[in-house]
Amino acid sequence: EALRVLTPERIRQFHRDMYQPRNLCLVIVGETDHVDLLQILDEFEESIKDDIPPLDAKFDRPWLDSAQPPALKESIVTTAEFPEEDESVGEILIGFFGPNCVDLIETSALNILLTYLCGSSVSVLENVLVEKEELASSVTQWWEARPNSVIWLQPTGVATEKLEFVEKRLMELLKEVASKPLDMEYMLECIKREKRQVKFHAETS
Repeated sequence: EALRVLTPERIRQFHRDMYQPRNLCLVIVGETDHVDLLQILDEFEESIKDDIPPLDAKFDRPWLDSAQPPALKESIVTTAEFPEEDESVGEILIGFFGPNCVDLIETSALNILLTYLCGSSVSVLENVLVEKEELASSVTQWWEARPNSVIWLQPTGVATEKLEFVEKRLMELLKEVASKPLDMEYMLECIKREKRQVKFHAETS
């Protein structure tokens, strides 16, 4: 319905408001002359200054300055049923709010912690839930980059009748990890692995 009332002028206004230097990120790949580059940028900014809002104008950056979801007051468990030929197994998806995605130190620590928890067959969650207790076929993890990032843990291949038990068991393991000293030898391996991943993505992106 919103598309029916969207006017060309509103689209133009959106572009004027959002496509301005302070809301853009310029990525330059390869060798360049810094002096020439800065001169070109200065000339470009000078050429468009009459077409963009002044620098002292109020500007709310979308998503970053938008109102964020409130903190959860309690855990919420929801069961979603899907039609499937094999209903003997299911999966669990557990989410938590995490650090601000622009906090490089906390997000780097988060990546290492998630590797520590379920990055290989010897990590805590994989080792207990998959290898030892055989309650799941795998435990995967990822996080979504937002001002309030969202951390996901997903045990898969869980017997349907054990879904509730495995969810509680996973939470028990997380509390157990938080209450004990970390395995610093394995943590060092996780840090080295994260460094390799960062270098790999930098070289291949």
